[in-house]
Amino acid sequence: MLANVIAHGTRARAVWRRRTQRRAVQGNAGATVTTPTLPQPAVNTPNDDVRPTVKDVRRISKGDAARKRGTGSRNVAHRLNADEAKDFDVARQRAGYVCTKGTGYRRERGGAPLVNTWLLWCDAMAVPSICLHRGSGSESKDQVGVDTSPLRVEKHVDAPLRAWVVEVATKHGAHLVDDDDVRYAQNDLDDERERAEARECLPTREQFDMAERRVKEQGDVVRAIKEKGHGNQHPEVAAAVVVLKQAKAELEELHAAVEEVERIEQEARDVLKARMDALVEDAIWKLPRRRLLFELPDRATAKAFAAEVVEATGIQKANGRAKQL
Repeated sequence: MLANVIAHGTRARAVWRRRTQRRAVQGNAGATVTTPTLPQPAVNTPNDDVRPTVKDVRRISKGDAARKRGTGSRNVAHRLNADEAKDFDVARQRAGYVCTKGTGYRRERGGAPLVNTWLLWCDAMAVPSICLHRGSGSESKDQVGVDTSPLRVEKHVDAPLRAWVVEVATKHGAHLVDDDDVRYAQNDLDDERERAEARECLPTREQFDMAERRVKEQGDVVRAIKEKGHGNQHPEVAAAVVVLKQAKAELEELHAAVEEVERIEQEARDVLKARMDALVEDAIWKLPRRRLLFELPDRATAKAFAAEVVEATGIQKANGRAKQL
């Protein structure tokens, strides 16, 4: 089941999910399964303390302060108006996905409170965030966004799930409008290109040996001249010292090239570590979005696509369990 891809929340939620999965398997015995089954990856789930509680999500959706520090942010709109609160309740109680007018952006709030609050709720439940953005006017079509950032896993872990979502979207005649991972991949590609260019300039062992030998030999030349009784001001000594300094400068350039490669490689390791740490330490609104955005031909198809993803990923079951958490 696709729910196997989802990172688990608290121990109580994990126990509940195992029980509901067993009941689902027993109830569907003999039925024909049309949804592709994804392999279960080995996932290091984040500490549940980093996820918000469902009660705190409800609190900040009403404009109240969350009990857990860092759940929300003054720079991120979460407070819902009356209409958004109704849509939020429908999403968490029945639909499993939230519907917004357009992108859900409200100028007076400087953001999309319903989208942000739903993302926070999905983080609490450790499920993908699915939003149906209703188009307005004959020229605007409905869009469905599937954001896997609440799973808090590395890209290679949820890659099968994202591939499955694209496959289902294609079946519904959807057009992929945007993929956040593509932009991140381009940034990673640019960084890798920089590292590759630096590695191309990395000196060889032979170059180091030659440069060190040249410094040693020229140093011997300077000492030999001085042993003849010539001082530092003697023209022969001065000329030999100039050559020695040039040889030393060339050797320093080789060392500098190595240090530059090491610096770039260390930066890459630091970035990777920061990403890994963020998955288990940062609030969801600090994490980069990982949304797949699709354009659907009509409203009915958009709802059918969103509903299929919800059913396959077990979001409705998780939302039902939220009442007991």
